[in-house]
Amino acid sequence: MWIESLKLKNFLLFKDALIRFDRHFNLVLYPNESGKSSLFKAIVTLLFKSAYSSGKRLSSLKNWDSDSLFALEAVLHFGDESFKVKRDYEAHDQAVYSLNDEAPIAERRKVDRLFDEKLLISDEALFMRLCGVRHEELDLVKSGSRSIGEEVEGILTGGSGVSCGKVLKSLAGYRNSLARGLEKPANEENWGPVKRLAEEIKDLEERLAKGEEIEKERIKLSQTLSEMRSEAIALREELEVKKKALERAEELSNLEEEEKRKIAEAERLRKRFEKARRLNEEAAALERRRNEIPVALRTLSEGEIIRLKVNIERELDLKEKTEKAETKRRKETLSWSLPAALAALFGLIAAGSFFGQVGRGKLHIVFVSVAAILFVIAVVWLWRTISRRASSPDIGTEELKRLSLERKAWSGDVRVSKAREFLERAHALAREKEAVDIKIGELLEGEKSDLGSLLKDLDSEFGRVSVELRGLKERIKELERYRVKAEELTRIEGDVTSLSERVEEVEKAISELSHRLYALETEDTAELNERITDAKSKGTRDQVYLAVRLALVELLSSADPVPIILDDPFVHFDDERRWEAFELLMEFAKKHQVIFLSCETDRRFPDGVYRVDLPAAQG
Repeated sequence: MWIESLKLKNFLLFKDALIRFDRHFNLVLYPNESGKSSLFKAIVTLLFKSAYSSGKRLSSLKNWDSDSLFALEAVLHFGDESFKVKRDYEAHDQAVYSLNDEAPIAERRKVDRLFDEKLLISDEALFMRLCGVRHEELDLVKSGSRSIGEEVEGILTGGSGVSCGKVLKSLAGYRNSLARGLEKPANEENWGPVKRLAEEIKDLEERLAKGEEIEKERIKLSQTLSEMRSEAIALREELEVKKKALERAEELSNLEEEEKRKIAEAERLRKRFEKARRLNEEAAALERRRNEIPVALRTLSEGEIIRLKVNIERELDLKEKTEKAETKRRKETLSWSLPAALAALFGLIAAGSFFGQVGRGKLHIVFVSVAAILFVIAVVWLWRTISRRASSPDIGTEELKRLSLERKAWSGDVRVSKAREFLERAHALAREKEAVDIKIGELLEGEKSDLGSLLKDLDSEFGRVSVELRGLKERIKELERYRVKAEELTRIEGDVTSLSERVEEVEKAISELSHRLYALETEDTAELNERITDAKSKGTRDQVYLAVRLALVELLSSADPVPIILDDPFVHFDDERRWEAFELLMEFAKKHQVIFLSCETDRRFPDGVYRVDLPAAQG
């Protein structure tokens, strides 16, 4: 079998991607976090996970930005047969088509049965142990933490149904293709990979012969340990999902409380700004009205204005009294002077008339005398009236002059009534200014010296709070999908507690099983001898192990080739062993499809390999 193409939708780092492969050697050369691991998991999922599967593991494979599960589609070749496979894990639907044929040849559960028939290695765990080579395994073998025998044993005792004896025979038959320097005797330090492999196989046979009694228990412990580790992984994944939901729900609640505080703060700033603005406008209007009164009145206190009002009322009172006295004198003068003058005039006229008619004589003298007396009386009365008027006191003249001059000093040449109007307006404006000043002082609260500075600061503060509020609203919108009711939140908290306790229990059990398994291994003296031997052939152990893995694939897929996926297996190889390993892989790729994942973008790779175009990660 080999994979021609793979289409991914909403799978881990890929939202929508189409990836094509070559029949033989495929190089996926990209930095870390570019999607290589996602590609690895997608291949395994497509081959071994039915669209009807369920569980937390599948949920963990969906794209983080998607709320729905993923879909996979591939073109696969089994010998002379070619198929298009579609698995939609969101819709729980799957089908297999022949190429260029719209009608499916298998649907629903029949697809799973078809894969069981077509896949030579139909067990996912065995496929991962056999066809998935990671650099961690090679590191363990190279460092001596795990022997080649142990690694092979672990592969073959995981439910494959292949006996160790058959593997050993196959490895023995495969030695010729791996031989290098085997034909000629050589010291141990000059042994080639096959010679070293033969020694490790010999050690493995000895261990198998001696450890038959404990092998069953080791297998059982390994299987139990693997199951518990899988359970622990699933539990941790579920726990992380629950914790994330809980954290986001709590964050959402906190953000909403903060939003309320920010809204209250913004409203307080807005009201204070509006109050300051109104007071500023009121003060400006008051100043414009004050400009309409004389300059001298604008800076006077209320007490001084009241004093001027008293003075102007006194001036008006004195003026009224003076005018009344003058009117009275004029009336008195007219009442006495006019009759006297008329009497004198009539006397003279009478005397003159009589004199002109009567002529001279005693009677004429009498008339003249009477007229003269009346004239004298009239003159004397007029003089006395004028003298009395001149001698009568002038009521408040000096005070009136003083008050008038003082008034003109601040009001100018305006009427008294207009001056009094100025004073009334000044008095009212002074009271208004005092009230406004009190309000301004209360608003400033000793923080600022004037309204202009306060308005500027309030506007800046309101802008800052508004920006923070917008940020809170955006974050709340992002977290809206984590909103839950109180009872649901309580249930999630309970789930987190229960899962945490279960994870602790499983990890404790794993630790106990691991100790038991390690105890069995450390009691095997053959293992100690093998490790001593490994310490002397250490430089090529990982290389030999790779050859063994390829031999196992060759053995178990003799009827139909299977793809093998290698995840940076040569990251710790030196240049010489690296090229030797590539030669082995290139030869292996003539029959089997090889998908080689690497982040070593600065390394040189063999010519002629197919460079896989990996779309940019979109998660």
